[in-house]
Amino acid sequence: MLLLTVLLSGCGILGNQSNKVDREKLEKDLDFLSEVYPTEKVSDLFEKFPKGFEIYYSVAEPSDAHYFSYKLDLKGDSTNQEITGSYKKVDYVPETPETLEEMPVRYVEGQGIVALDGSPINPTLSKVEFLFTKLTLNRQVISKLELRNYFENPVSGDERLDYNFTNKWIANYLGVSDNTKIELSIDFLHPSKTYASKTIVRASKFDIYETIYGVIHEDNEN
Repeated sequence: MLLLTVLLSGCGILGNQSNKVDREKLEKDLDFLSEVYPTEKVSDLFEKFPKGFEIYYSVAEPSDAHYFSYKLDLKGDSTNQEITGSYKKVDYVPETPETLEEMPVRYVEGQGIVALDGSPINPTLSKVEFLFTKLTLNRQVISKLELRNYFENPVSGDERLDYNFTNKWIANYLGVSDNTKIELSIDFLHPSKTYASKTIVRASKFDIYETIYGVIHEDNEN
């Protein structure tokens, strides 16, 4: 399994063994990322994952007195090719997180996130563009990036590669300068029959989280 983490701003990871890492050996499996990054349309995920998929997306908007998080939990149902789920606006500043808004939603190509009953939605959701529809990540792209850090967990054997790069689309989407440095971290975890990618983008006061799960193989396959 690979977990993909994109960080916009400097946030280091434990250990720096980049001078010891064999990049070519470790990056040979990074074409795994291209299964989703990029995907032109969200509905195209049904072709990649015929058994269905899940998307978790949230954007955090801190203020002086609050830390609002707008959360989407979507599931692609392979039986009807619909992408539906729930939306919540949560304030995390209180000792107990408080849900301020909640409603069932649907993703519609050409419209984006809409309320299941057709009622108005929070403007933040109407502007959502999923990172996997814009970013191209594969072995060739990754190999050209600046390797900043490498860490191997001595207990589990899991590995992490940490890169620096810039991306005009991410910068424009988040309203920062084009030359803002982006930190890209890729975790190598234990093998799995499930595709899993976790993407985090940070800039200024905003944090964006995006996680995708999809079944690659049947449980009875070798």
